[in-house]
Amino acid sequence: MARESGQRHGCCQGLGALRVDENELPSLPEVWSPPLASRATRNVPMRSRVSSRGILVDVRRNRKLQFESAIERTVALSFVVDPEVVDIWDQPPAIEYKLHGDVYRHTFDFLIVRQNGERTAIAVKPEAKLRSFIRARKKNTTGRVDFLTSISEMAKQLPREFADGIDVFTENNFSHHHRIGFQKILSAAIDTPNQADAAVAEFARTMRDPIAVRDLIAVTGTSSLGFHAIARAIFIGTLEVPDNKAFHENCQVMKRVSS
Repeated sequence: MARESGQRHGCCQGLGALRVDENELPSLPEVWSPPLASRATRNVPMRSRVSSRGILVDVRRNRKLQFESAIERTVALSFVVDPEVVDIWDQPPAIEYKLHGDVYRHTFDFLIVRQNGERTAIAVKPEAKLRSFIRARKKNTTGRVDFLTSISEMAKQLPREFADGIDVFTENNFSHHHRIGFQKILSAAIDTPNQADAAVAEFARTMRDPIAVRDLIAVTGTSSLGFHAIARAIFIGTLEVPDNKAFHENCQVMKRVSS
């Protein structure tokens, strides 16, 4: 992986060399507005001895999102920082499905909508529980309803006005570095943009190949401001980390190609 090379330039020198137009700096709302209430159709008790529950603010849409576990929080955060996701609905309306002649109701953890209009229902489960479902399914001869059977049937009967498909997430979908990277992108997104953002944006216009974050900071001369500027560029969709890898100081970034 590429490392920082060559002489480091001072922040002002690098920005001046790129002839930054201050009119290109991202704009921020002049008045702070409190986040909108969650749209959850099922209230999540905030106190629990066995799981981490709480509220995450979707800063892109300024709306509260409920989560019932640390895994759910990570999954929600991955959607918040993804510029392809245009809507996140926590605890959306329950759907009905039939199984063995009986009617069941299920509430998904999230419902997301992407820029291309695709709607995906999201189920989040601990990996250990998912594996236990798999083991139980192999031994089950009683016809008892299990999660995997239910998800399979829901996918077949899913109302198309609700979602186009179902994705199941566990903690194994994201590494420790992914979780930290999501948080760094979110922290940068709520920070105030500055001239480093314009320098990164100008460099990104002519990017052809991936470049290490450290090298991008060096070539734009953005110094300590560069890392957050690059994180904001990922948040708004100018840059992306190739191959869905984690965002950190030693990763590479490239110009984002819209799907």
